[in-house]
Amino acid sequence: MTVSRRLVRGATLVLAGAVIAAVAAAAPASAEGPGGGPSASSPSNGRYVAWVEISGNGAGHGGSLAGPPVSVSGGGRVAVPSPCGYQRGETQQAVEQAYLDANGGDVERAKAALLNDANRMAATFAAYGLPNSTVKARLQYENWGKTGVWYDSLCDASVSNADYRTYVNTVAPPVLTNGGPPPPPQLVAAPLLLHDIAVRAMTLPDPAVQVVGPRTVVRLGTYVWVRPDDTATRTVTASVPGLSVTVTAVAQNVTFTTTGAPAAVCGVVRAQTPSCALTYTRSSARAPGQKFSIVGLVDWTATATDGIPVPGAQMVSPAYGITVLEVQTVNGGAQRWTS
Repeated sequence: MTVSRRLVRGATLVLAGAVIAAVAAAAPASAEGPGGGPSASSPSNGRYVAWVEISGNGAGHGGSLAGPPVSVSGGGRVAVPSPCGYQRGETQQAVEQAYLDANGGDVERAKAALLNDANRMAATFAAYGLPNSTVKARLQYENWGKTGVWYDSLCDASVSNADYRTYVNTVAPPVLTNGGPPPPPQLVAAPLLLHDIAVRAMTLPDPAVQVVGPRTVVRLGTYVWVRPDDTATRTVTASVPGLSVTVTAVAQNVTFTTTGAPAAVCGVVRAQTPSCALTYTRSSARAPGQKFSIVGLVDWTATATDGIPVPGAQMVSPAYGITVLEVQTVNGGAQRWTS
């Protein structure tokens, strides 16, 4: 009985009576499918979808730093097209039967022949620089006696031979299933893609202005700040097996703007402090609703573990209405409006 396996782009291994008959040299990358061309199950037709895992306290709807927000599914995953996926291969039972037939039904001789083929194929494929893990014979030897269907990784022409070797060796080696659906595709190492997803998944908080009281008076310093969580450091990690990129966003300062007073440019203020106060020069008596609006702006910088620059952001709070009264003082000196 002859078992033919398509193992890697253009490299076909033929087992005749459980003996290696030929190993073709590696050919240039091409879309794989029956006969070596595209097919309904070929990744070149966009059939495969892989998942990027998203984690970190900054993960959410995204879009705070740059680019359109990513669509994060339940469990913190992002679906992306994959140039690689699994294709159904032979059953473990068929492999074992072929070796049994070639060795007179002797189980030990059949297993020894399979292991011998595995060792010789590993050496041959190593000489051609092909992924040794695509030689399923060793895995089939180790799984002797089990039942199920083998699935092999398959990549289209967009994946280089070097990336394909890494992918098959470390990310998506052949898998023996119980006859169910194939494993989900895994992405070829794609740091730029992970960087883009991590940046686009970053969700920075909308700040909320905190004021010492709903009313103040002219010429008195009125403390303003934002909630502690509004400036807490945020991280987002986008990862696939064997690779991850983390983006970190750090608040730098908070600026408070309002009508009737100069802006207050502060550091990262999370509680009332004399170093961050608004001093009004006129009352709000003639303002709409007899209130001035205070708006907080939090400036963020961001970095990524891959060293690629990341744009910063400025998050703007909803307006906070404050009533400013004008009172007479004996000496005209400034005071502090505190709680």
